Amino acid sequence: MKNIIKPIFLTIWTILLISPFIYVADDVYADTVGLWSGTIEVNKVCEVHAKSNNSVTPSQTAQDFTLPILLHVNASGIVSLLSEVTIMQYPISSPNYGQRVLITDQTLLGNYEGVIRRNGKLVGIRLASPAFPMEYTNGNLETAHPMDGTLSLGGEISTTLTYLADHPTNPYRHHYHPDSNEGFNITRSITLSFDAQSQANTNTHTSLTGTYHESLSGLYKQALYTEGRFTLNWINNLSTLNP
Repeated sequence: MKNIIKPIFLTIWTILLISPFIYVADDVYADTVGLWSGTIEVNKVCEVHAKSNNSVTPSQTAQDFTLPILLHVNASGIVSLLSEVTIMQYPISSPNYGQRVLITDQTLLGNYEGVIRRNGKLVGIRLASPAFPMEYTNGNLETAHPMDGTLSLGGEISTTLTYLADHPTNPYRHHYHPDSNEGFNITRSITLSFDAQSQANTNTHTSLTGTYHESLSGLYKQALYTEGRFTLNWINNLSTLNP
């Protein structure tokens, strides 16, 4: 899986760099405003059946497990966790023609044009983070999930995702079994703690690193804990979602 994900991110990064409407500026570095894309290498999990009876402290795994992650920071510095986003542009009929936009609400895609040409058609650049589905309440799936804290060197951001029993991706549900049409509530508490100095080999203003922590409740009789390392890359400075 790791060998598949990394080339995809490299391709997307290259496309964005050559786009005339996505640019890098020093003032953006300070604000961290815009879209961030990265990966989490989960390398520690708790052992609930360990003979040591230490089921809380995560221990090293034999292999890492890679999770893609998407974050957005608005003009006020508020961080949001995303499960997917599509980079589009205003259509030719708009006075803002050519300006890029970030769309997380799929019902709005028809109002914009794509930014790259594929098979003769303009299409958007879609990024996804399937490991972090959004919350689902009263039949509505949110398009962005707020996080507490600040995305910055030495900072920390955190949030809690709650998947109710009727969530479309609740693992207890089974589409083809009438007795399994509803699961149990599942809660994920997620924290990203940023290094005081980025460990990335690229520009440390546009690449941030740190430690990932998660506790998962509802899948087992006690909470499950995981840890890992993450790297985030700054993609663009678009401060608004679904304008």
